[in-house]
Amino acid sequence: MEWKIYEEWLDITLYRQMTNLIYKLSSNEEKYKIYMQLKENDMFLEKPKVDMETAYGLHYPGEVLERIGEHLTLTKQTYRALGLALARMMPLQETCMFNGAQKDLFWKKMKQILGEKDLFLISINYICEEKEKNRWKQAMHAYPFERAEEMLFAMSILPDDEILWEGIKQKLADSFSKNRKISVFTEWNLFVWMVGKVMTKLKGYRKKDLDILKLLAKLAVTNAKNADAVLEKRMRMFGYSDKETAFLNFVLMYFVERPDRISLSGLTAEKMGLNVLEAFLPGKETYPEEAYVLCSRILRTYGKLSVRIDGKERLEKCMNETFRVENVKTFLTLFPFRSNEPEEWHYIDLTEEKWDPLVKELSSEEFEACVTDTLKGKTCSTKSLLKYLERYENLTGSRYQDVFWKKSEPELYAVFNRLILHGILDGKKYLEEFVKDYKNEEPDLEKKWEFMAGYLKSEIKGLCNEHSYPMLKFLINEIGMDGCEFLSPWRILKETFSLGYYAIQHRECEFFRQFWEKRNTGNCFQW
Repeated sequence: MEWKIYEEWLDITLYRQMTNLIYKLSSNEEKYKIYMQLKENDMFLEKPKVDMETAYGLHYPGEVLERIGEHLTLTKQTYRALGLALARMMPLQETCMFNGAQKDLFWKKMKQILGEKDLFLISINYICEEKEKNRWKQAMHAYPFERAEEMLFAMSILPDDEILWEGIKQKLADSFSKNRKISVFTEWNLFVWMVGKVMTKLKGYRKKDLDILKLLAKLAVTNAKNADAVLEKRMRMFGYSDKETAFLNFVLMYFVERPDRISLSGLTAEKMGLNVLEAFLPGKETYPEEAYVLCSRILRTYGKLSVRIDGKERLEKCMNETFRVENVKTFLTLFPFRSNEPEEWHYIDLTEEKWDPLVKELSSEEFEACVTDTLKGKTCSTKSLLKYLERYENLTGSRYQDVFWKKSEPELYAVFNRLILHGILDGKKYLEEFVKDYKNEEPDLEKKWEFMAGYLKSEIKGLCNEHSYPMLKFLINEIGMDGCEFLSPWRILKETFSLGYYAIQHRECEFFRQFWEKRNTGNCFQW
């Protein structure tokens, strides 16, 4: 978990690096068990993404205390992180981890920098000074708590202390009520930790002064939209929007461990996940990044439903039928799951500048694939297509049309056909270039036309539009019926009219234009 709200208090990364270093060096045979016991009440205890040795080249705790100033500016956050790490990991510390007065010198300096009234120093002293424990506990009780993060940190130090709880519970409830300054999205882990710690304290509590805490605890085990969304309505009274409630509803259900926890693979959990998707993915409005991270987690977890919702086996299919992808964040959230979703969710309309960021957010291959799907599936006028292709070139620095020279894919055949029909590509000109290369015996003829020849062949084959016949006639006149190995008019005719079935040889055939009749049937010919 990340703890943005504590960044002004503590260097959490350094704390994790120091605790990890002590853990790895400890020779205690039960260190894993001890570590997991410490983790139950420690908000920050996790394995760091980059360990101390890799980050700073420091290999022993004493060396860290002595030399960390060579790598970091020593601030209050630094001293709190190292001091708290030493305190928390006392059960795993060993004398050999320090040399001489390294630890004592650090301790002295830390106390000078922080001062006795510092909440973190009070907590460190409470853990470390066994003979003065009562004194520091009283100092904790007397601390002038104002902010939720202060109160919850104190609870992590004194988790079962009733005096502390009685002293802070009303202020804590007020911190999560209408005048709340805590973001549901950036500080969701604070909500999770708080609910996990207070839910047992709230059992049997009947007064209304802690109603918001009771409601938050209830969100962990109830779909807020059940029973005419009564829970959702009550959350509004405490200043929570329906979207914030939907977010918290899933997060608390998913992360808070409790005996009556909802089954993560059950129908209720699936519906709570769907509530989140429907809250944040539709529309043009965008939300904090954490909302989209949660949507991604839900799509990964519940892509294929264990219990079908209204007979549908995938969560994406449960989305409202009118759902449209209207902003970049929603597009990027859904993109990794595109194989299970409607193709139009991944169209990119380059005629609208709001989609321009996708050229950097997606790889060049991914961006091109989405453009191909858009050109294939979205109905556009010739003018719109020309603008689209121009915008593609401006954004990428390359012409989309060049893709037909580079590879062959089923989707590209449909796009090639569409660009031919709109007059944006000229199949006859490509054939003229091919014939020129063919007659000049171009040495790399097959390599150059490896892919483009397939598109031209598909355009002629079937003689299904007004461009097909002139292209075929031109090809026969210029290179004959046999043509070449990979672009043969005779083979095209055989495949189009199943001539091979009747054992008809091209020497027995004559090809006359007057036998073809173009009828008024859209873009197609009938014969």
